Amino acid sequence: MKNSVIFKLIQHFDPLFSLVNEAFKNRIDALYNYECSTLQKFKELDDRSCEVMFVDHKPVGFLIYKKSLQREFDLDNAFELKTLFVFRPEQNERRGLGSLLFNRAYELATLRNASYLYSTVVASNHAMISCALKNGFKIAKRGKELTKSQREHHELEENELVISKLIYPPMDKYDLRT
Repeated sequence: MKNSVIFKLIQHFDPLFSLVNEAFKNRIDALYNYECSTLQKFKELDDRSCEVMFVDHKPVGFLIYKKSLQREFDLDNAFELKTLFVFRPEQNERRGLGSLLFNRAYELATLRNASYLYSTVVASNHAMISCALKNGFKIAKRGKELTKSQREHHELEENELVISKLIYPPMDKYDLRT
């Protein structure tokens, strides 16, 4: 029997948001060695959405993304994935949940007619980088390659990577014959 997978859009006042808060408090902030601003910005601004993923009616992960397309890191018309997280990663390893979350981000980017899907990830988060590469992402930029002002503008640390995935291949890659 196949597992049922659904995504529920939530707000910061939703009771489910406590799971997102907990993930930031216990895991995400520790990865970055500082308090990540994504959660605070989600609460204060109206430019981000959060979806919780349920498998067989149990919450197993979430993603936070920008509602509008961006032009960042030489990527035009890009869908920005702010955060992707699997709850209880030690227990949920190798179940394909990260891939399901990346697939959802890809689906959202496609629905918005984005040309790229991108995110940033701290270089020490090997599990996330491995999952992203397995799901067709490439390393687009390294934080240390950017100037200090560029890093500050993008709120990017030297030890972070920008990963991206092409949504629609450029048309000149096709040999159109009539």
